[in-house]
Parts: sequence; C-alpha cells; structure tokens
Amino acid sequence: MPPDDGGARAFVRDVRLTAFAADRLWPLLRPLAGWSLPRRCRRCILSQRHGPLDGDGLCAACAAWTPPPAAAPRPPVVEGPTPVDALFEAHAGRAAGAYDCLLLISGGKDSAYLLHRLRTRHPRLRLLTALVDNRLMSPIALGNADALVRRAGVDHARLHPDPALASAALRWALCNLDRQRGYSIVDSMDGQITFDTAMNRAAAWGIPLVAAGLSRHQIEDGFGAIGCEFPYGERQWIAADGVRREQVVPDAGGGFWHLPGRWPAERRPRFLIPFMDWDPSEDHILATVAREGLVDPARSSPALTNNRLIPIIILAEYARRGWCCFEVEFARMVREGRSQRSRWLNLFQLLEYAAASGRFPGTIDRTLAQLGLDRRELGLPA
Repeated sequence: MPPDDGGARAFVRDVRLTAFAADRLWPLLRPLAGWSLPRRCRRCILSQRHGPLDGDGLCAACAAWTPPPAAAPRPPVVEGPTPVDALFEAHAGRAAGAYDCLLLISGGKDSAYLLHRLRTRHPRLRLLTALVDNRLMSPIALGNADALVRRAGVDHARLHPDPALASAALRWALCNLDRQRGYSIVDSMDGQITFDTAMNRAAAWGIPLVAAGLSRHQIEDGFGAIGCEFPYGERQWIAADGVRREQVVPDAGGGFWHLPGRWPAERRPRFLIPFMDWDPSEDHILATVAREGLVDPARSSPALTNNRLIPIIILAEYARRGWCCFEVEFARMVREGRSQRSRWLNLFQLLEYAAASGRFPGTIDRTLAQLGLDRRELGLPA
C-alpha cells in the first residue's frame, strides 16, 4: 500500500466539492434526486432502513428520548478533577524513560484539543506526540499535525504500520461487512492497527501511558459504557465482531493486536480515553481549537481531516446494508442538541444517493485500487 502523495490535491478538491454539494446543492436537488431514498427520522437523521419510524415520523431512539430538564443544562465540558486527570497526575514526571505519555494525534480538532488540555492541566506530564500514518491519511490532516506539534513545541514521532498487513486487514474488513454488529468493522480494524502500533511502540520505549482523543459516542457505540481506561489486556478492540488476527492475515508473523502476549505485564502501557470523563461538546472543542489557534478553522472540518477510508466505508455500507453506522453517532448528537441536523442530513443523504447512482469522486476509486479493491467487490455501481 504505497503512499499516494500525487493524489493530495485531487483529494482536497473532491472533499471540498462534496462539502459544497451537501451544504448548497443537495437541498435544491433533494426534490428531484432524493425521491427514491428512504425516509429519515424528523428529529434526528436515522433512516427507516436502520429501523422503522412511528406514526409521528420518529425513530425508536427519538420516540423514547426525554430531553434533560431545562434547569440543568449540560456543561460544555467536565472540568475536573476526574479519574483520568488523577491518572495523568499520578504518572507525571515519574516514568523511568524520557516520556510519561504517548499522545496520539491525527491532525483533527479532537486530538488538538486533547494536546492543549493536557499541556494546560498537567504541565509536569512529559508528552511525546505520535501520528500513526497508515498511508491513507488526509494530506490536510498530515499538514495540520505537523503545524500543531511545531506550534506546541512538543517532541513528535511518525509511526508506520506494516503496509502489507494494514492493507490486507482493511481489505478483509471492507469485504466482510456482513460480520459487522454495531460500529464500523473497518474503522475498528483501522483503529486497532493504529492503537496497537502505538501501544507496542510505547512498550518498547518504556512509556507507561497512551492517550487518544476518541469521543464518548465512538467508545459507547463500539464497546459500551466503559470508563476512561480501555481494558486492553482483557478485550480485543474488535472482539464484539468475533474477529481474530489469524482470520484476517493467517501468515503474518507477529502482526498486531498481540500486545498482551508480546510484553510482560510491567511493560504494557495503559490506554486512556480522556473524553470519557471530560465529555466535551463539539462546540466547546471547536471554540477552544479556534481560540488557541491550534488548527486553521478552514482546515478543521472532519470532512477534510478524516482518512480516506471514511467515504469508502459509508458508500460500501449504503450499498451492502442500506444504512451507514456513522449515522447512529451523528443522530445521537443531533438528538441531544450537540450538532446541527441539516448539516448531517444533507451529507448522509448525498452520500446515500452517490452509493446508489455510482456518482462519486474518482479519488475514491484510487483509494480502492490502493487497497487492491474495485467498486464491484463492495457492491457499488461500476
């Protein structure tokens, strides 16, 4: 899976055109092109293909949802002290090596916010930032990450998973969507490769903590209501789907997601998920990132910073399953008043139409080719 630097400009162009089409053109085209699409919940964005809508046009989640009392508005962020803050303080300045925590950054707003908060609230914590580059990352995200670590003045490492193993694992996941039970099996596989790469490197370097800016929604939708520390030694990242490494790449020696067997207990880092305790709202993250100048607002949109797998996952799920698992996360945010309904409704409907019609950017075909796949293998129109 070689890097595809030559497609960087085309990727950015296609993402911006898609965002423009979703925001400006799709509301005008919906009456003409959207007639064949399924109905969606009138409160959130869930499709009736995810589950039936009631007589009022509500999905089951919205029909059962009760807004919190007006007298007790949700705070934009839990300020602390929280259990995860106590863990960071307990390790600050105490590791035998040069660093107390390996902080994963992605070039997006969430990891930028996480870096800012750790440096502000835990100044004694010795951080090494790391970006795990699977060679499918957005060029915007890579540029954002480089700018962020330069501005912050922190030590930084770029890590690369084994390209053959990563390509084989992601290709397997895309072709086995029928095994998916909840959150995206492809995104989970990519996450497992990313996090295991970081965990194994932290173990080798004697770094006791690894932290990532995963949202509460991402964790709860994928793994349930766990706390601020992922029980890495007890569960596989994709255990909910029953997938083992041997099923994906049987001849890959060592490979990934073998941390418990590769290192003695005293060398295994702890994997922390600070947002499970802090629970920052999207608006709070955006406001903080903009105020502190951490990421250029024009380059902070998830559409620009997500890796190039995300649109492929969405299109493949619409083609093979009729609905997209990412809808669940954003529907919940819309339901709770944490994000705008029109924004996500327009985007998901446009992508659903693209999956049915086969009219989507050519850079998606380039990414598929990079993984050794084509449209037909994912059920997309050729």
